[in-house]
Amino acid sequence: MEAKTETRKRASELLAKAAMGLLFLFIADTVVKFLPSNELERGRSEGLSSTVLFIASFVVGFKKKPRVTTIFLIPGGSLLVVFVTLTTMAQLMVPYWAFQHCSFW
Repeated sequence: MEAKTETRKRASELLAKAAMGLLFLFIADTVVKFLPSNELERGRSEGLSSTVLFIASFVVGFKKKPRVTTIFLIPGGSLLVVFVTLTTMAQLMVPYWAFQHCSFW
């Protein structure tokens, strides 16, 4: 029983680390645009997969209390929410700003 708990802890930690890596790749690719993909492909491949991996790491480690998973889940979820909110707000505000401040309207 103890070996199964350790295996689930390790799997949960591994999923959380992979999710954090994908999240950093998503953020870096959105800012610098070094991968040849558009916003829809980027969101599906990097954003959605990191979200699914965070949820999977939580589910696998549920009631096992893996410390490393907790350390990755809290900042990872916070980064995901803040970054997605900021990029969404930026996409909504740029057309509004252009409409208000450009002379050709």
